[in-house]
Amino acid sequence: MITRNDFKIDPRSPEDIRAEFAELAASYTPEWAFDTKNPDVGSVIGMLFIEQMAGGIDRLNQVTDKYRTEFVNMLNIGLSPASTAYGAAVIEVVRDTVPGLDIPAGTRLLGYGDGDSALVFETLSDLHATHSRLCDILALSGRFGKIIPLLGESEEEDGSVSPISLFDYSGEGVQQNALVLCHQSVFDVQPEAGILVRVLSASGENISACLADAAKYAWSYYDGQGFAAFEEAAEQDGVICLSGGQPGKSTEEGDEAAFAMVRVDALGAVEEAVGIGSLEISSGASGLPPAFICHNDSELETGTFLPFGETASLFDECYIGNDLVFSHGGAAVTLRFHLDFQEKLVTFTPEEIDETLRIIKRKPRKIMFSTAHTEVERVSFEYFNGEGWRRLVCAGDCSALFGGEVRGEAEIAFDCPDDWQPLTVGGNTGRSIRMRVAQADNCYLQPCIHSMPRISGLAISYAYEGQWRMPQRLQRMHGALVSDCTDDLLSGRGLTAFAPLPYPENAVCLGFDHKIEGAPTGIFFEIAGRAHSSGANIRYEYSTERGFARMRVRDDTAGLSKSGGIWFALGEDFAPMDIEGKRRHWIRLVDEDGAFNQPGRRHPHVTNILLNAVSVRNTQTMEEEAFYIDEALPNMSFALQAGNILFAEVFVNERQMPRHLMEKMLAEQPDDVRAEYDARGGVTDFYVRWGEVENFDLVGPQSRCYCIDRMTNRIHFGDGKNVKIPSVLNGPAFTVRLFCCDGAAGNLPPEAVSGVAGNILYVNRVYNPAATGAGSDIESVWQAHERGANMLNTRGRLVSEMDFLREVQAFSGMVGQARCVAGRDMEGKQDSRLVSIAVLMRDYADGPYSFSSIKENLKKHLLEQCEATLSADALAIFEPIFAEISVDVWIRGADTQKSMETAAMIKTHIRAFLEPVPPQGAGGVYGAGAGWRIGETPTFAQIGAMLHNIGGAVIGRFAVSARYTDRSGTHEQEIDALRGQPFVIGVNGEHRVHLMS
Repeated sequence: MITRNDFKIDPRSPEDIRAEFAELAASYTPEWAFDTKNPDVGSVIGMLFIEQMAGGIDRLNQVTDKYRTEFVNMLNIGLSPASTAYGAAVIEVVRDTVPGLDIPAGTRLLGYGDGDSALVFETLSDLHATHSRLCDILALSGRFGKIIPLLGESEEEDGSVSPISLFDYSGEGVQQNALVLCHQSVFDVQPEAGILVRVLSASGENISACLADAAKYAWSYYDGQGFAAFEEAAEQDGVICLSGGQPGKSTEEGDEAAFAMVRVDALGAVEEAVGIGSLEISSGASGLPPAFICHNDSELETGTFLPFGETASLFDECYIGNDLVFSHGGAAVTLRFHLDFQEKLVTFTPEEIDETLRIIKRKPRKIMFSTAHTEVERVSFEYFNGEGWRRLVCAGDCSALFGGEVRGEAEIAFDCPDDWQPLTVGGNTGRSIRMRVAQADNCYLQPCIHSMPRISGLAISYAYEGQWRMPQRLQRMHGALVSDCTDDLLSGRGLTAFAPLPYPENAVCLGFDHKIEGAPTGIFFEIAGRAHSSGANIRYEYSTERGFARMRVRDDTAGLSKSGGIWFALGEDFAPMDIEGKRRHWIRLVDEDGAFNQPGRRHPHVTNILLNAVSVRNTQTMEEEAFYIDEALPNMSFALQAGNILFAEVFVNERQMPRHLMEKMLAEQPDDVRAEYDARGGVTDFYVRWGEVENFDLVGPQSRCYCIDRMTNRIHFGDGKNVKIPSVLNGPAFTVRLFCCDGAAGNLPPEAVSGVAGNILYVNRVYNPAATGAGSDIESVWQAHERGANMLNTRGRLVSEMDFLREVQAFSGMVGQARCVAGRDMEGKQDSRLVSIAVLMRDYADGPYSFSSIKENLKKHLLEQCEATLSADALAIFEPIFAEISVDVWIRGADTQKSMETAAMIKTHIRAFLEPVPPQGAGGVYGAGAGWRIGETPTFAQIGAMLHNIGGAVIGRFAVSARYTDRSGTHEQEIDALRGQPFVIGVNGEHRVHLMS
């Protein structure tokens, strides 16, 4: 396709003319050789002719542009002004000095680019720079049942934020919805033992089955280090049976006794509150072996043992220890065992007999002794209470159990005392029963047969049969808070055990350590990525003593879809509030429409949140200058002492106006007039604001207007007949205040705006967190040509897609390209009422700020120019889908020493091939330079053809991937899958070059 930039009347170049001349010379005069290296006189004359002819052709080819310029001049339009660069700056206050600083609008900041001189940026609004610091960020959602801390006190002192995803509740939170049951003895069980829990509602209904539902609730126990799940939690006959766990004990600060703990957690978000009227616990176990057996101080085997040894002695002791069982105060304890007896004859030795008979005279030497019998006739059962031994009351009379009348299976049963305390016996520490021999007749006679009890298969059981206990302590964990509900349970008042989190909407709370005293204040959100999606409807609130109050906010982030600031004023009632145990001054962001509840919705990925942000513009406000005239003449013009003029405030002295008209204008238009008075109250000068127009042909008679020629930097007035002109001779005729910028030079990288013009006390640092953008120089001639052609094509009316496209491209020099599609939304879906326009800025790589700065003005301009019935809602303007195309290339046969140069060359070719912005000066027309149009991405085959045409490299193989982000998240796919998407644009991703062996 031939564009106006390619069209030439005579396309021949000097080389073409030289070649044609040589060919003709050879055919006309073969005896003469035309030689440019060793020219003779004829060759010199020929070379002069060629040069003159080439110059003539060049001037001829300029004719079309000159005609075009003259044709556009007939429209009487001038060059559009330069565009100023916009951005945001953060002003930090020195901490621990003043509560805050009031920075007035128009404060000058200094930016430093490539030049030697500083660029001036002015703040666009007042700012209260506070010393308050962002300390906490909490993500709260009752819908998802999550409390996720995104920033805490462990972060850096400067308040910087690690990358976080706002309104993303997929991660683990710190929220808890649980009950913790504590008891010193009931939960002190072996793994094979069972814990019983019975729960009734406030109305008396048994809800144990509900709490045993494994899909909704999880039961666990404290194992000494953390909570571990029971192997089984099942409901049976209205009781929750917990088994497969051995709770350990923990001592909290201030407690003298240790408690074993059982916990029940609600799984997921709780939709309805669960109230509890009563909660009772029990436990039991059977067949438990003793922990230790001691006879006096000697430890015995626990399988089969003689509790009092082989011979009986008064006050012999046997200790049966099991600290776990005997700690269950109030439980019914039973010791079951098999009882039999072992006999042993205790008699004198021969030596003892001789010694005994020595004193007996005249007796026969052989004397027969009668053999006695003894057994353990009575035994006392005792336990240690911490101060001494007390009698253990057993069921029935067990004192004669070992007297010999009971043989076979036997048992000892008693109710476990509450004051049983551990004791160390034979190197073993724990609670134990002491059986002490209280009566054993004949035990010291000899010879004597000692019939001693022998115990085998001792098994200990306990149960709270018919005895339900309440937890000695009950804690409720809700959210991030822990509360003690013991009194509510013991008093019978009942309690709400599980409840939804008190956050019906998805919210993010920003917590500040001090009150923000002044207004307005700004917060800058630095958001990563370029998502092709609209933002959410965010409601902003601040904390008060009565709750949260709504605040009015100017939001430049488009609902947290792009980097930008929010500016707001807080009420005097801004006060701290407790949220999940943190007392801060809170600003709450609420997802008002639940946009982020949608499955797969992309969430804002915030890399930084900065307080004390203010919008800045690369504008320098000049001092007001007064102009004087000697004579009021038609078509007067005056030089303006500035360049890159954005606009001007021109006030013309009209003191000859009647007094009643002055008073009327002062009352009706106070911002457009100003009067100066003498000592007697008379008006000495009366200045009226005049407006700028592009030309004087389209204004009405006696209009107050002027024109500014930004190429020559002059102000022009009309003829004095059709429009007014300044006429005061004895005094200032008019005043001019100019507003200028540095154009494209104002597009600075992050942290380039780093100074203050002048001195502001207590300012620690000034910087721009994101690049400034949207700055462009004064309209070029070819841009004016385009704009004039658009005016002729559209006649001031926008009807077709091409009309919109041309108007967008001519709107700003920062527009790289655009695409207009009617009947589709930004995601490419059919919507017959829409006109969708994707706009690619020249500085798109620096972020979305440049596009954001022109979006609203561009939309307003298009709506004004559109003659068709098109509402603001039906006109969608957005950036294209940025698909990052990454190419991996494997090359072979490359010299190792030159591999770096080869890799760099290949990457340069790839970047140039994919770069979507045409070179400046191409008139915005594609086909004249590199790049791809919006909606047209290169194919795999086209990239392959480009790679194989690179000289100096042998391509072995290559791979191409495309990655883009929309409202549903980030997608990575093959490049050919992008075809057919109307608003996609391929941009450079990460390219890698690999060497093949």
